[in-house]
Amino acid sequence: MPRRLESVSSRKSGSFEPLQVLTFPLRASNALVLLLFTLTFSWIEFSLRIFGAEGLIISIGLFYVSCVLFFGYMFVILDFTARGHQQPPMLSNSLLRSAQGPLLKECLLISSLFALVYLINDPYWQLLAGIAMLILLPVVTSLLVIYDSLFAALNPLNWVGMVRHLQMGPRMLHYLLLFGLLLLCCFIVVSENWGWLNPLKLFACLASFMLVFRCLGALLHDNAAALGLEVNFSETRSAAAAYREEDQVAADFLFDLHRLAHNGKLAEAAKTLEAHLKAYRYQREGYYFNALMEWSSPALALRAGVGYVDRLVAAGEIGRAWDVLVFCFNADGERVEIGQGATMFMLAAFPRLPEHNVILWHLLRNFETDFPRHPRLGEALLLAARVAYVDFHDRAGARECLARIQRVAPLCVESAEFVELARQIRS
Repeated sequence: MPRRLESVSSRKSGSFEPLQVLTFPLRASNALVLLLFTLTFSWIEFSLRIFGAEGLIISIGLFYVSCVLFFGYMFVILDFTARGHQQPPMLSNSLLRSAQGPLLKECLLISSLFALVYLINDPYWQLLAGIAMLILLPVVTSLLVIYDSLFAALNPLNWVGMVRHLQMGPRMLHYLLLFGLLLLCCFIVVSENWGWLNPLKLFACLASFMLVFRCLGALLHDNAAALGLEVNFSETRSAAAAYREEDQVAADFLFDLHRLAHNGKLAEAAKTLEAHLKAYRYQREGYYFNALMEWSSPALALRAGVGYVDRLVAAGEIGRAWDVLVFCFNADGERVEIGQGATMFMLAAFPRLPEHNVILWHLLRNFETDFPRHPRLGEALLLAARVAYVDFHDRAGARECLARIQRVAPLCVESAEFVELARQIRS
């Protein structure tokens, strides 16, 4: 966007909102602009009907200035909409002064197109030229928004290139329908006399112009990447800004968390971390855990890893869960924990590396201590016996697990798997 236009923008930070089109002329500020120009053009038409040639002499200057101001403001709407602004600035003297460069180029374009139409004497060709002007005006105005150059806007090669990069979709169909409505309104304005209701048709025609330019701006915004148009607001930019904000929040939180852990308040730090993760629905838990892994003391990471592994396994991220368990086991090989018994069974069901078998053996060996009332306790001890015997060739450890099964889960003794494993160990 030209800097002068951007300087008058009243931008606010926040998430990007979809660009509204159909309700745009109904906003109070926009409706006021339409009413102002409707009264102006109605007075011009009234003076022509009442005073004839004298009215033409009086009103021609006002008509030209009003056209320039109206289409200049339509250019402002197009420009700000194309760059993602929900509402352009109000039509004011400060806007005209600050945006005089781009608006001057737009006025030259409009004046040139109108002059070409009025230089034609034949009514038939004049009508065709008028329709061509209405079709060409949005194209050259769009190119002026994109390139900020009058010569680029008048280059026919750029006309073809811009149309080629616009994707056919709901927005394009929406624009074509509104453009058809505009042509109909313009035809009614020049061909029908509604008497005292003429201001109503003028208001409808001007509102159609506003809708077309607003929809065209939204169309350019949707295709900004293909057109090389720099936008100020979009879903991508909004997401990036939100992510940067989240990064800053996370950095500040980690700083406070480190201070708690460093001062020996490990339990308070763990409780604070869990409350923070729960408040944000654990969306950036991986980010926080990676940061905790870099700390000189792994104590807080070991506590955080317990629930993190459970959530990773529940989400199906088994590989990442094993990575976290490997870190915790290497940091404190004496004890590695999980929060839920079901997590261990899901880990055991997937293919494992040799280093994973060591960790699984630790989890299974302590399963009775961690989950003494678990309904699958016997199954866990049977799995521990199989891991000890098959993966580590530890007959003594396997026998110990089978003995514990007989004590805590006697129903499992009659299972075929228990009988077969006991037979293999005895042989």
